[in-house]
Amino acid sequence: MVRVEFRYLIADIDVNGNVRRYVRKPGCKKVRLREKFNSPEFVQEYLAAMAGAIKAQPRPLSGKADENSLQWLVNRYYGSTTFRELGDETQKVRRRILDKICDRNGSMDYRDITGGHVRLAMDALRAAPEAANGYLKTLRGLFRFACERELVPSDPSAGIKKVRHKTDGHHTWAIEEVKQYEARHPVGTKARLALALLLYTGQRRGDVVRMGRQHVEHGLLRVVQGKTREALQLPVLPILVDILAASPVGDLTYLVTQWGKPFTAAGFGGKFREWCDQAGLKHCTAHGLRKAGATIAAENGATDRELMAMFGWRTAAQVTVYTRKTENKRLAASGMPLLTMERK
Repeated sequence: MVRVEFRYLIADIDVNGNVRRYVRKPGCKKVRLREKFNSPEFVQEYLAAMAGAIKAQPRPLSGKADENSLQWLVNRYYGSTTFRELGDETQKVRRRILDKICDRNGSMDYRDITGGHVRLAMDALRAAPEAANGYLKTLRGLFRFACERELVPSDPSAGIKKVRHKTDGHHTWAIEEVKQYEARHPVGTKARLALALLLYTGQRRGDVVRMGRQHVEHGLLRVVQGKTREALQLPVLPILVDILAASPVGDLTYLVTQWGKPFTAAGFGGKFREWCDQAGLKHCTAHGLRKAGATIAAENGATDRELMAMFGWRTAAQVTVYTRKTENKRLAASGMPLLTMERK
């Protein structure tokens, strides 16, 4: 048989450890291949899928999935108040993960899912800790909902620990890096306005792209965070007022694309990446400015409650990430002289 190059062939592992293969051509839905891999039958099936002779099986619509199937449970979760109360970004992430799970195992009886299934899937994702932990968090949310509705007696993900990995996340901008960016993008440019909105409001990129003059009243910027739905009222700092006055802005949002349309969060992230690259800051990101703002505020003496009000955090644990570093820096400065042998 002529050797075939399997372009657009992808594979993943279901909760039972089985490898499933699909053809996913750009712009097309993926098509499941069921024959034994590399067999003559598999090659024929692959060629048929590439030619469009085999179509993707559509996922059941909400309310159409077999009762007690995993897809049925997911559909019910999507329609619940529990899911709708999540932030917009959290909903998107969970939909992406759950839809992918249902692509592979949507017909499975959700009552048959065990902790062993969850651990097996976590093991398959262990090389990508963030993906593994996102999978666990999403599945835990689904089954907590199922427990609350008395659809299952217990959560199969209970007791399963996240994959441990050391990371500081997005790089926190240093003052020198902010100055380097400002030197490349002067006041009056869209790039400088973007930096100012991120740094002097302390908000996420998804919130910054929605900000406009209609959100400012009596010197306060009203923000409803997309991720947490937290409502904030932030004083508009004088430096931001000056930069806004000197910058080109849109009608409904301060930041607009070259076509005069509001940015999407992803589109703005890509554009800000380009502006950072132009300034020689390839390791810096939009979210890193939010971290820089929190660090600066903590070092300047902001209290836990002040930081929570500024950044929309709901728990002191989120604040501790920044205040602990500041406290450690202060304690080290006062404690280091005690290492000397000379005493008065």
